[in-house]
Amino acid sequence: MKLSRPALALSAVTLAAVAGIGVIGGVLLEADATPRSLGAAPTVRAVPLTEQSFSDLRSAEVVVRLGVDTRLSAPTGGRVTAFRCSPDEPFVSGESNLRVDGQSVVNLSTRVPLWRDLVRGDKGDDVAAVQEELNRLGHPVVVDGIVGARTLAAVDQLLSRPAGQRPYESSVPASRFLWLPRAETTVTECSTATGAQVEAGGDVAEVAAGPISASVALPTGGPGGARVLVLGDQRVPVGADGRIVDADALAKIAASPLYREARRNSATTFTADLALARPVRVSSVPPAALYAVEGSTACVLAGGTPHRVTVVGSELGVSFVTFPGGGTVPTAVEIAPKDAGSCG
Repeated sequence: MKLSRPALALSAVTLAAVAGIGVIGGVLLEADATPRSLGAAPTVRAVPLTEQSFSDLRSAEVVVRLGVDTRLSAPTGGRVTAFRCSPDEPFVSGESNLRVDGQSVVNLSTRVPLWRDLVRGDKGDDVAAVQEELNRLGHPVVVDGIVGARTLAAVDQLLSRPAGQRPYESSVPASRFLWLPRAETTVTECSTATGAQVEAGGDVAEVAAGPISASVALPTGGPGGARVLVLGDQRVPVGADGRIVDADALAKIAASPLYREARRNSATTFTADLALARPVRVSSVPPAALYAVEGSTACVLAGGTPHRVTVVGSELGVSFVTFPGGGTVPTAVEIAPKDAGSCG
């Protein structure tokens, strides 16, 4: 049978449509054959908890209250045969910067200046102050305010080191000690020099006013506990009221580069790190695992059981929490829990 032109054209269109359907079907079949490993990733429903030490390190402004400028006075008179002194350099307790008539004068920082020669059996607050500083310098003596054999032996050792001479054995000579207001006292001006004559009580150097107290605003959030200022490798205890008045703590502040830099700029404040004196153990969780958040408390869901937690901090998209009561910490928590019950 002979087909007309319109019939031939219709047949061609029909064949093309059938071929197109075949191609589409093949593509669909090929799509269905995609490996499961290349499909969509399963939704994560729970994440493991990790524990770590948390010191709650944060920046804080330290406000320092200064005393008055002080002049260091020579405890004896004579010819200055050696004097190590430069502005902005410290005089250190237990060391010697001054020699008069060939004898070393040892720096000694005491809360009560040594105003008399001490002999065995002498008593007083000045004796106790000397004993406290001897202890701090590593000489084990009993701080009882009474000059005894151990106190005299410690003074002998302290004097013989820089002087290289025989121990005194029977006294604590005030003429051999230059009083310092702090264990490290930074000099602002040198008042004498090698070769000069100096009188007992005459000025040898001037020191800037040092800290007599310091304060810092304690954080209102985060874990409770005592705080310390972190000054390099030094830890300075901070009182529960945010104040620092301990002499040793203030000496550490005065010796810190942060404080010295502030004083060079005539400032009495500087910024330092504040941390927990004793770090706590915390668990790190993603913020999406927290629900029913109220202030610093929240809930997490672990194994279908709600748990109350305290949020103590966060860092780089991770929340740090503690579980109250010191009980067993879950190994994992659920992400974005739905219809979770209250944790009480």
